[in-house]
Amino acid sequence: MPKVHDKTRPTQKRCAKCGIVKPYTEEFFFRNASHFYGLSSYCKKCSMNGLNKNGEPYIWRRKERRKQHLCVACGLPPIPHSTRWCLKHWFMKIAYLRMGRTHLWEELKALADAQGYRCAYTGEVLVPGANMSLDHKLPVSRYLESKSDIDNVHWVTYVVNRMKSDLTHEEFLRLCHQVCETVETN
Repeated sequence: MPKVHDKTRPTQKRCAKCGIVKPYTEEFFFRNASHFYGLSSYCKKCSMNGLNKNGEPYIWRRKERRKQHLCVACGLPPIPHSTRWCLKHWFMKIAYLRMGRTHLWEELKALADAQGYRCAYTGEVLVPGANMSLDHKLPVSRYLESKSDIDNVHWVTYVVNRMKSDLTHEEFLRLCHQVCETVETN
């Protein structure tokens, strides 16, 4: 027979971060509808301070790393044109911001390696944190379903990506040809 859980909330709870046993009430723990008993596993003090398992505040650690000019996420030296991120965490940030998926960072790095860190349109050298920008061939503003498709992206310079805006790859190339033809005839 399967075990049936009793929905009666325990009177005390050990905080999953600091390990201190406290009364298991809304005075000491935030509400959490997804938790079995309706309250968080972390006490309010740990939740508000953002403590890690060692009892150190996350914010303090990030501020200290920033002062020391290290990657705020891992403590490694940052890439040359970034004051906050190492190469791995720079790719992770771009994967999250531009594709909505942090785990795609390795594929984005592999794509940059495959392109030889060169712009897909101009051939300029791309430098992470300086001029490197991720472009969606089919713009997310018009093709939302292709936002996290790795086959829909390539690396370009920041300036090119701003110029391309919400044009598709083909529309942008057509526009570039029109500009060249117009300039040559004048």
